[in-house]
Amino acid sequence: MAAAGKIPGGFIKREGRPSERAVLTARLTDRPIRPLFPRGYRNEIQVIGTVFAADQEVPYDTVSMVGASAALSLSDIPFDGPIGAVRVGRSMDGEFILNPTYGQIAESDLDLVVAGTKEAITMVEAGANEVPEEVMVDAMLVAQEAISRIAEAIEGYAAEHGKPKREVVAADDANPFLDDLRGATSTGSRTPSSTRTAGAGARRWTSSRPSSPRGATRKRPRRSARP
Repeated sequence: MAAAGKIPGGFIKREGRPSERAVLTARLTDRPIRPLFPRGYRNEIQVIGTVFAADQEVPYDTVSMVGASAALSLSDIPFDGPIGAVRVGRSMDGEFILNPTYGQIAESDLDLVVAGTKEAITMVEAGANEVPEEVMVDAMLVAQEAISRIAEAIEGYAAEHGKPKREVVAADDANPFLDDLRGATSTGSRTPSSTRTAGAGARRWTSSRPSSPRGATRKRPRRSARP
C-alpha cells in the first residue's frame, strides 16, 4: 500500500500480511530461480522484493523476477543464471505485446508469463481464452528473444560490478548409514501370509500377537441381584 501512496484506514493503521497478489508474485519469483542453485547447496537464501513505487498500470511481478535474478548474479551466491522474465499479451489485431498494461491484459485473449536463461525456458505460466497451439508457440518464441536480451544485460552488468562466486564443495551422495537404516526398519512384527482373500486378490496379513482360539467366547460375569 505504501508503494501506491495508500494508508490503511479504520482500526488497522499498518500493513498486515502479504496480499494474495504478493504471495503469487513470490511464487513466480521462486520457481525459475530455485533449480539454478548447485545441487547439495544447503545454505539458507532469502530473496526479498520490495515494491517502492507502483503506477497501477503495469504488473510488477516480472520486474520482481528480473530484480531477483540481478541481485543473485551480483552477489557471491553460486547461481547458474541469470534469468529474464516477461509477460506476453495479444492485441485485438493478433499482435503480441511485451509487458502489457492491466487494460491491455483485460482485452487480450492471452496472458503468458515466461522466465528462463539465455539458452532455455525454465518457467511458464499462462492463462488464455482457447488460443491455438501455434499462437502459444509463437508467443513463447517472442518471449525467449526478450528473455535472452535481459539475461545478457544482467550478465554483463554482473561481470563488471558483481562479486566473485564462492566455491561450493560437491556433496557426496553416498550415505554409509542408509543400508543399515533400511535393514533395521524393514523388519516388522507383521508378515504377509501365503493365503489370499477370496475374490479380492489381496494378501492377508497375520499378526505376531497371539489370538484367541476360533470359536472361543468370552464369558461375562454375572451381576448379583439387588435385594
